[in-house]
Parts: sequence; C-alpha cells; structure tokens
Amino acid sequence: EHLLAAFVAGPDQSPAIAIPRIATAAPAPSRPEGRPLVAPRTATERRIAAIWQQAFGIGKIGIHDNFFDLGGQSLLMVQVHARLRHDLGADLPIVTVFKFPTIAGLARHLDGEPADTTRPYRPQARSRDGIAIIGMVGRFPGAPNVDALWHNLVEGRESIATITDEELRAGGFDPAQLDAGGEYVRRRGLIERPEWFDAAFFGMNPREAEVTDPQQRLFLEAAWEALESAGYVPESFPGDIGVYGGMSNSTYYLNNVHPNQHLRQSVGELAAMMGSEKDYLATRVAYKLNLTGPAINVHNACSTSMVAVCQAAQGLLDGHCDMALAGGVSVTFPLHRGYYANEGGITARDGHCRPFDIKATGTVFSDGLGLVVLKRLADALADGDQIHAVIRGFGMNNDGSDKVSFTAPSVLGQSGAIRRALAMADCDLSSISYLEAHGTGTPLGDPIEVAGLAEVYGTAGSPSAPSNRTSATWTPPPASGG
Repeated sequence: EHLLAAFVAGPDQSPAIAIPRIATAAPAPSRPEGRPLVAPRTATERRIAAIWQQAFGIGKIGIHDNFFDLGGQSLLMVQVHARLRHDLGADLPIVTVFKFPTIAGLARHLDGEPADTTRPYRPQARSRDGIAIIGMVGRFPGAPNVDALWHNLVEGRESIATITDEELRAGGFDPAQLDAGGEYVRRRGLIERPEWFDAAFFGMNPREAEVTDPQQRLFLEAAWEALESAGYVPESFPGDIGVYGGMSNSTYYLNNVHPNQHLRQSVGELAAMMGSEKDYLATRVAYKLNLTGPAINVHNACSTSMVAVCQAAQGLLDGHCDMALAGGVSVTFPLHRGYYANEGGITARDGHCRPFDIKATGTVFSDGLGLVVLKRLADALADGDQIHAVIRGFGMNNDGSDKVSFTAPSVLGQSGAIRRALAMADCDLSSISYLEAHGTGTPLGDPIEVAGLAEVYGTAGSPSAPSNRTSATWTPPPASGG
C-alpha cells in the first residue's frame, strides 16, 4: 500500500487535493466480443461504471468485465482509484482495487457484502504424518552449495554479477548495439561452471553429453549428491525412490545444438530431442540412478520447484514411493547477458532485486538449482536419518480469472493457498515465528503478496476461517533462533 500511495497521496501521505483528469485508455473502442453484457443494477455499480466509461471511452461496460481485459494498465488504474476515492468518498486502498478488478466485485465490497468476495474454501484433512527433509543440495549465484548460500545471506552479500563487454562479446552480443537499443542492464545471477560435467561417471559418451542440456546434467549430478548427503545408495534402499522436478526451456538447444547439424546427425535427432526437452529431466535421473518410484516432470513456470516438492510430499503420503527427490533447475544461454528494462515491466531498472522494499523496481533473473530429499517423518525417525526440517502442511490452488491479468498474482488465491497449508498442518498462527514469502520486487506485485499474507495472518481465530479483511497488522512472537 505504501509503495503505491505516493502516486495518489504524495510521499507525505497527505490527502491529494486535486483529482487528476482520467486519461482515456488507448486503444479500446469497444468491449471484447463474445462476452454477455450485464448492466449495472445497484447505485454503487452505476457510479463505478460511470468512472470506468469515462476512463475507457466506452459507452457501455458490463459489471463482470475485467478492468485489464478492457485495455486498462497500472497507470490508468491509479487514476481510476483516485477518482473512486473522490467520487465515492470511500477509504479505498489501491490493493483493494486490484483485488476486485470487476465492477460487480468492487461494488459488493464497497456495499459491505462479503459473502461473494471470498472463494469457497474446503480445508484438507490433516495428514497423520509429516514429511521430513533429510537431504539438501543447491547451486546458487555466488554460492556453490547450501552452506555458502546461508553465509551470503547472513553477511548480506549480493550475488548478482555485472556482465563485462568481453563476456557479452563471447556470448555473441555487440555491447555498443545493446547500449544503443535502450535501457540495457548488464546484471544477472550466474552459477559457477554450469557446463562442467563428468560424463563417464554417469555412463554417458561425450556426444550424448554434448547434446544434453546442462540443466539435465546439473539435475542429475545434484540428485546423486542429494542422495549421498542423505546417506543412501539407491541399490541398497529397501523401497521405491521417486523423482519430481522441472527445468526451464532449453535455450541451450536453440543456441548450441540446433545450429550444429553435424552434431545432431552424429547422435540422431531423437537423442538430441531427449537431451533437450523438459519431459526427460526426471526420467533421465530415474534411469541413470536406478530409481523405481514415480518420475514426474513438473512444469509450472515460477512455482515449478515448490509444486514439485508438494507433489513429492503427496506421493509419499499416498504411498507412491518411500523416498523422493524434488526440486528444479534453471540455466539459460548465452550465460553472460543482461536484459532490457522497460517502464512498468517486471525487470529491475537498476539491476538490484529488492523484494518488499520501497526502492524496488523489479526482478533480476538468475540461474540456479535446488533439490531436497524427502521421507515420511515416521520412517525418517525409525531409520535415524538426519532431519533438517519437517513439512507439516502444504496448499495448492489457482487464481482462476479472479485477478487483474494472466501474469498477475491474486490476493484471494494466495490467501487461500496459505489457509490450505495451515489447515493441513493444524497449525496455530501464534506459534509461527518466521515467514518466507515470494516477492517479485515490483511496486505492484509486492503489495498484493503482502495483502494475501495479511488476509490470513491479520485475523484472529482458526486459520481455516476465511477472512474478508484486506489489510491488517500481525506481530509475530520472538523467534527462538535458527
């Protein structure tokens, strides 16, 4: 809220005196075709519709039309928000406007009708057993393992690299042309030597290794190391070991394999395809390490690794496997490159990632890998495993269309996922001393993330009870360490 309030009220938070004239969105001559037009029915709906009609220059707008589907964008939303506050005389946080991107939803909220503003919630049954994390492996920018990452965090060390002219040229870029093309930011998070691979150790000939995406090679190496860190050898484990993982699109194939016709012909198109496609990440690990549990490739954009962990935990609870590897990897090529930062885009204009910070301007993309070894808690205790942490609950859902755009987060969707996890864990909110949240570092995305947390943690009572509050204050108890 504070990140956005400066647009409306000024940096000193004093009420704006002059309400700006709403600029008409362009181009938006008419409503999207094929959608039924439902006219405003209540006084509040009619007043909101009048403001929208002025903003978009459209004669008729239905109460179920989405603001962004009509051609709206964030700056116009800020102007509409100012007009709504002025004309309706309502204390309306801008996050609420993003939360209800239709006239009907916003009107119900303003009229105090909370019944339709929260999605139906069905709490999951509590699991009889938790899931133990008994092994961890990671490759991160500036940190080749989990311990090094922790030291960087403790020391407040930023691990984003600045790309030099020489590195850009080595990747096939002309630095002068990049700089002339606009606001080019030479910053990226890089992991150390992702192209290094001991092919013979995994029984791969050099040609097969050459056409295999480094993401698959790194994930295979990490799977071996993760099992080793957990103290297990697949051949002697008395049960099934599953693999749940995902990777990014294969830019290695586009830049290194596809242009080399001789290489592709020498190994065959099928081998080149299997070394590059996402569908073979988990199955390659299962084959090379002789793992007989489910080998599930997970593709879910930014949440791939977390979804893989949830799927693996559920597979363990359902008895599909007795131990599981879960995680993800992302390495894109050319390695040394930057990005163009656009006003209002997701990428950071200054090359620094500052989630939940007033100085945040966006995201800086990076390469990396994370993999955990999971086991049912009762089995881990019985076998004397080293337990790093216990997963008591997890929740997954989807925002559906209840958000401002396809790529935007949703307050209700995120709060719903949190409630599912808390209900499954049967966890008292007062016992939670540490929260780790996903923040894009964007001025519009982060407030929505915080609002989703406030929907749950800003309310009293059972975590399974839905809340209609859009903002609140929650003070965690003192951390006990760790």
